[in-house]
Amino acid sequence: MVYSAAGKSKSLSPGTALTAVSSMGFIGLLIGPPVIGFIAEATNLKASFLTISIMSVAVVVFASLMSGRTQKNNT
Repeated sequence: MVYSAAGKSKSLSPGTALTAVSSMGFIGLLIGPPVIGFIAEATNLKASFLTISIMSVAVVVFASLMSGRTQKNNT
């Protein structure tokens, strides 16, 4: 879904948008495990996964808010 939305971007060319999405995914794969380890070292593993879960829910909420905002602006 993310790649499809990037390909349909009106502000960037499809190639540039797909490159940006792929880069963000790759960076997330590189940064995610050390962040989980850092939080687990500071607290415990349960707290680190809880933090990651809360961050994931926040991303979903913000993405849905932004999606609604862009749909209102397009009409």
